[in-house]
Amino acid sequence: MRWPLSFGANQWGAWEVAARYSDLDLNWNEGLPGMACSAAFTGCVRGGEEKIVTLGLNWYLSNNIRLMFDYLIVDVNRLNASGQQIGQTFNAVGTRLQLTN
Repeated sequence: MRWPLSFGANQWGAWEVAARYSDLDLNWNEGLPGMACSAAFTGCVRGGEEKIVTLGLNWYLSNNIRLMFDYLIVDVNRLNASGQQIGQTFNAVGTRLQLTN
């Protein structure tokens, strides 16, 4: 890194803004909402569908130290065996400190 963190020299390291979208579908022949599903008879799997939007801010204090801050917006759509919606929507915050040699 060209300018590592140094308060005396008024250098703040490097900043990185990141974004990611993830979509995971674990359904197979899931059928219709409100309809019962029996894997033994119809071969359906109601694993659900998950969509995640992640917004991140990374701070590189030096070549060996990185702080990561992530904000996640998660939407899970899933039907149970009787066809009722049991998914959920929630937000999460994640942080990580990474040290390397």
